[in-house]
Amino acid sequence: MTSRTRPKGRRAGLRRAGAIPSSREARPAVRDWARLERLVMAREVRSRITSKTFLVGTAISLVAVIALIVVPSVRNSSAPIEKIGIVGTLSNPLRHAIDTAGSDAGVKVELRSVADVTHAKSDLANGRLVAVLVGDGELIVDRAAAPGSRSTLSSFVSSVAKAVALQAGLERAGIPPQAASALAHPRPIPVVSLKPAPHPAVPLSTALVAMVLLFALLQQYGAWILVGVVEEKTTRVVEILLSTLRPRQLLVGKVSGIGVVALVQGGATVAAALVLAAAFRSSLLAGSGLAFVAVALVWFLLGYAFYCWLFAAAGSLVSRQEDAQNVAFPLMLPLLAGYAGVFAALIPGHASPLVVALGYIPPTAPMVMPTLMALGQVTWWQMGISALTTGVGTVLMAWLASSVYARAVLHTGQRLRWRDVLRRKASGPAAVPGDGTRPAR
Repeated sequence: MTSRTRPKGRRAGLRRAGAIPSSREARPAVRDWARLERLVMAREVRSRITSKTFLVGTAISLVAVIALIVVPSVRNSSAPIEKIGIVGTLSNPLRHAIDTAGSDAGVKVELRSVADVTHAKSDLANGRLVAVLVGDGELIVDRAAAPGSRSTLSSFVSSVAKAVALQAGLERAGIPPQAASALAHPRPIPVVSLKPAPHPAVPLSTALVAMVLLFALLQQYGAWILVGVVEEKTTRVVEILLSTLRPRQLLVGKVSGIGVVALVQGGATVAAALVLAAAFRSSLLAGSGLAFVAVALVWFLLGYAFYCWLFAAAGSLVSRQEDAQNVAFPLMLPLLAGYAGVFAALIPGHASPLVVALGYIPPTAPMVMPTLMALGQVTWWQMGISALTTGVGTVLMAWLASSVYARAVLHTGQRLRWRDVLRRKASGPAAVPGDGTRPAR
């Protein structure tokens, strides 16, 4: 019993002597910890948001959004040419009715004769035709229009179906074309689809643009963190900061500050895209495009949360800006793999099992999972599982990066290796004489 009570008495004596703070005295330390992190975060926000890099990057993002939304809308103001296959014979009044329907939909129509329905389906699958008219009783398209779609093509197909139904009815009834105005809103002929409508209805162009911007932003902010850490090491500023701060405080403040700047820039880009898409009636945000943009923004935050720690730890391994690119390239490989998976899925319109598997791996999930949503190959609960695994991976990455940063941030000279750093003990500078601080740990 005596041996158990002796440490308690010794600890109480040390607390009375002031060597160990009491629990009440320790509470302000928690508030001080958070206050110092907020100071570092505010420093990063001020320095980044007023820098030329941020202003130029924001301007480039806005120009890219304008080019992707405004330019296609202006170019589409001229009537596109849509090719329709004809199986069998077609009377001149029916041909005229199809041309009129194309004019009403804002497109030019080119009619092509097709030998039979089999060849017509092959031309539809290869994209050589947008629709095939079999006699005057059936209109075949490759893929059904998404519910509520307002695209030019879906409007054109609907108009052709109505026009053919009207003119064929007139011919069967022996009514001359001049009496067509007497018939109001005929029931359109059925549209037969070879493939079901995609679900959810996200334009693939929207998914492609969003993924390109997502990749560019993740790469940009990762480089910011990497270069920022290296700059603080080369200028020896980190030694001054660590005389007051702990390495983890400095790292959390830096990551949070640059994250706020990333959110501001990303939010400005998304807001500009929404305003321009509404003003020019762009098809980029048609269907479920708005929901997809929101999902892509969430995955951008998850991707930043994962990669920011990794780039910060990598920056602490080098002491020269010349070595920054060398240490950054291996970190970009998973991101590039996810980026390649995006194109491998969007170009054919279907993701392979390998690409689907990449959607559940934290380094590649931020790029691949929004793409799988656009293709309708995942459900919301599957996205939730992927987000959960990415969150767990982010926590583990934060713990690993903090350990590496604390051990390597004060190292100067030759580039360190990850394995060697993890074997070292965390180091810190000696306390500045007379300031009453302790060495950073």
